[in-house]
Amino acid sequence: MSTELNSSAMTSNNRDLIVIGHGAAGLAAALSAAEAAHAASLSVNVMLLEKASEADAGGNTRWTPSYMRMASVDRVEPSFVHDMLEATKFRGDESYFATLAAHAPATVQWIAAHGVPFHQPVYYLAKGPPRIQPVGGGETIHRELSRAARDAGIEFRFSCAAEALIADRGKISGVRLDGGELLAAGAGGSRQRRFPGQQSDDARAFRRRRRCHSPARATREFQFR
Repeated sequence: MSTELNSSAMTSNNRDLIVIGHGAAGLAAALSAAEAAHAASLSVNVMLLEKASEADAGGNTRWTPSYMRMASVDRVEPSFVHDMLEATKFRGDESYFATLAAHAPATVQWIAAHGVPFHQPVYYLAKGPPRIQPVGGGETIHRELSRAARDAGIEFRFSCAAEALIADRGKISGVRLDGGELLAAGAGGSRQRRFPGQQSDDARAFRRRRRCHSPARATREFQFR
């Protein structure tokens, strides 16, 4: 996906936040933003774009068994960081693995709070290290977070591929779709309050990549196959 300079042809159908991708990362980004806005008594319009049809949407999340290297929903398996380093022949970033482990319990509990039940697969009870899994695999995460996102008022657009982000004076202000349509993100916003950690009230369009597992990017996805 490329980045283009500002265009004056933006649609008037503005959104405060545009999230690209309908896997666990995109769903979590859109839903957590909507929940944060609600908690702060803010009215925020969130749109989620997906290039696949509704029947095929879900990214990698929908098809993965979604085994997670955790002893339970509130506890990471103790040897996780070491095992990840060993798996990468100690070339991996230990601080990254430690950050992922530190955020995992809150992440998985957030997912569970949206109707996703977890269990311990029988196979890993006999052969370690232990893992947990959403009942029904990644499809359950996709289904329940999609339901929660719709309940939160998030707008979905399917069969809608994003081709480029639109930049305005060094800031991302919109998205160009594959058919040429331009969507502005927050261009007409009049809100003066900010989300915690938000650097500016200016419009933003956030691209969430399906394979991103970093808690620093708020994907809330902790899946190891």
